[in-house]
Amino acid sequence: MEEEAGGKAKGRPELIAAVLIAMAITVMTPVAAHADNPTDAADQMGAELAARLASAAPGDTVVVAPGYYRGNFELSAAITLVGEGRPVLDGGGTGSVLTVPTSAAGSVISGLRLVGTGIGPLGTPAGLSIKADDVIVENVEVADSYMGIHVNGGDRVQIRGNTVESYAQGGVEGELHATGDEVDLTGVDVGGGDDSRRLMRGDAITLLNAFDAVVEDNTIFNSRDGIYFSFAVNALVRGNTISDSRYGFHGMYSQNLLAVDNYLEGNLAGMILMYGGPFEVRGNTVLRSISPSTGVGIVLKDGAGATIVDNVIASNRVGIKLDNGGATATAAASTPAIITSNTIALNQVGIEIMAASRSAFSANSFVENTVQVVTDGKTPNIEWSVAATGNYWSSYKGYDSDGNGIGDVDFVEAGSIARTLVRSPVMISLASGPGFRLIQAIEDRWASNDPVIRDSYPLMDMRSPKVAEELRPEKAPIWLGIGGALAALASAFILYLARRPRTVLHV
Repeated sequence: MEEEAGGKAKGRPELIAAVLIAMAITVMTPVAAHADNPTDAADQMGAELAARLASAAPGDTVVVAPGYYRGNFELSAAITLVGEGRPVLDGGGTGSVLTVPTSAAGSVISGLRLVGTGIGPLGTPAGLSIKADDVIVENVEVADSYMGIHVNGGDRVQIRGNTVESYAQGGVEGELHATGDEVDLTGVDVGGGDDSRRLMRGDAITLLNAFDAVVEDNTIFNSRDGIYFSFAVNALVRGNTISDSRYGFHGMYSQNLLAVDNYLEGNLAGMILMYGGPFEVRGNTVLRSISPSTGVGIVLKDGAGATIVDNVIASNRVGIKLDNGGATATAAASTPAIITSNTIALNQVGIEIMAASRSAFSANSFVENTVQVVTDGKTPNIEWSVAATGNYWSSYKGYDSDGNGIGDVDFVEAGSIARTLVRSPVMISLASGPGFRLIQAIEDRWASNDPVIRDSYPLMDMRSPKVAEELRPEKAPIWLGIGGALAALASAFILYLARRPRTVLHV
């Protein structure tokens, strides 16, 4: 009995240990499976989340725990969807990641990271596809997606404080959409474009047939168009930062667009506003639009009723381009573009104007642009002052004898030297030198009574926002200025010979 009892006593710890080991294996098996097969775990978690969204009732709050969820998700009712610890929803390379249908109007979405749409363009896959009204999207990240946040028909949508990008290594197609495949006034061949790569970027934020949207304080990069408007009405776009994209803003047939305090840097072009209107562009900064084809800070193309005020437009290939801006199909009834108190600085070309454009410039500062203004001919519908207030020109050589802040002589530029310079990359690289300034001064002295620019009220000081010191380029080497001066003096001598009266001999 003792042995039996002792044997039983000795056997009990072994039995307990065996049970504990068996229990441990039972508990750990799914964890080990998840670790060895993360795809299975992501699919399972995604299926569970999709089921929760499908069963959610209007007014519910669905909290998504940290983790990785694979699938294509859709809200079924007006709910609040909140991510904790930035959970990732991955579309797995097909379709849109998260869709808000019309039945989910009034939903709130925040705290998520959305990745992995279909490659597009077929079906317009998006990280977040919104078709409902009154949706709020805050603190959401979208990456590795064809389209970012795509609003199609939803009204009163608010998109605030999000970070959106397309494919970092993706190609950009349709770069020349806003300019056409031709040589523009600046002489740059805008043909070409790289559409050869399979993975192409889509737009970061799209407002399509959307009314009363608010797009505010978002960070956008690596996209096709940062914010794309098509038939959008009453959109407020404020405080966004957009970089490394094709166009920062791209508006098509949209009305009552208000763009305020946005920062656009290093895009192929800044703001492309085509057709539609009115547009109000106020207090924005547009820098380093880098494309040799587009490369324009702000383009107003066939749009009426534009107000462009208090912006800094610097270090672009062209600062502002008016491509029949302010003119419509019924030009007699169109509203001229009002361009006031902008700093247009350090661009290769300050303003490029097509002949049919209609605009009034006042209190702007044209500072150290290689060429201040270039046109494609006479511009009878352009006014260079409003209510006896002209513009500040860094190249103005006049004086102010009565101290009223207005120059006593007109600022005049004839324009032919400017057109010659911008058509030659070699010449424009030398154009800031004193020699070319001398030629320009000679031409302006001999200008006709109808020059490209006649500002009768030139300002002696800037009245527009200042250009930050860090935006100013480094000074050119001295040898570049000497070379330009020699070339300019030779050109001036040839110009003098061409204009000198010739003696006619009669025999």
